[in-house]
Amino acid sequence: MASTSSSSPSIRYSLWLTPRNPSPYAKLIQSASTITQTKPFPPHITLLGGIRCEDSQSNDTSEKVLGLVKEIVEGTEKTELELSLMSPTSSTTFFQAVTLPVASHDNLTDLQTRSVSALAGYLAGSGPREYLPHMSLAYGDLSEETRERAEKELGDGDGMIYTVGAVEVWRIVGRDTDDWSCVGKCEFP
Repeated sequence: MASTSSSSPSIRYSLWLTPRNPSPYAKLIQSASTITQTKPFPPHITLLGGIRCEDSQSNDTSEKVLGLVKEIVEGTEKTELELSLMSPTSSTTFFQAVTLPVASHDNLTDLQTRSVSALAGYLAGSGPREYLPHMSLAYGDLSEETRERAEKELGDGDGMIYTVGAVEVWRIVGRDTDDWSCVGKCEFP
């Protein structure tokens, strides 16, 4: 398995857009996991990451973040959010080792902008945040050869539709997905 350890895990929260029907995406992630020798994880498109909290305030932070997410979701236009996935790509970024990029979508951009605005006080770092929506298929410090093999073997994802079912709040501790947990969920309209 690819290394997923971190010297000093910190607690962060992430907002995930999870699919109404996870099955086809879970199969893709499992295939990527087999090719790259990495751990599989639940299918999702990260809406917003880097939501920080202090260890001692973890429960308070998760409750506040979940409350804000409920407000964001309730303020979302009452239409299904269907996102078009593109062909696999890869990078040297640990959490984007192998991905399916998401085609530009105005409602997704609006949802992400409102999330950043509502959670600005909790976000790590400062300044503008570039949003590159994607569905990760594998995490890890993977060799270029492994990433290229995964892209080739996973085939063409162009036109695959990802229908958002919920926004989930995930507690992220370090890089090991076994240490991550969903702390709340808001069904999408």
